[in-house]
Amino acid sequence: SQLDPDRLFSAVDFSRSPTVLIAVSGGGDSMALLDLAATHLPAGRLAAATVDHGLRPGSAAEAQAVARFCATRGIRHLTLRWDG
Repeated sequence: SQLDPDRLFSAVDFSRSPTVLIAVSGGGDSMALLDLAATHLPAGRLAAATVDHGLRPGSAAEAQAVARFCATRGIRHLTLRWDG
């Protein structure tokens, strides 16, 4: 069966939180979730964060790609660099 995004998001009451924060790695699954949320949540209610763990050479570029996507959709985005 196919997932209905309208049904998925209507099942969650977002009214109690002024902002919904989504952690986005830059991979296909998290980008799809971000796109769905941006489509189904009211404007200004969504924020995204990416943690660049620095474990792979391309991790910084992936975080920048998420930031660019968010900029085009008007989504607040923060990239955090892991130094642990």
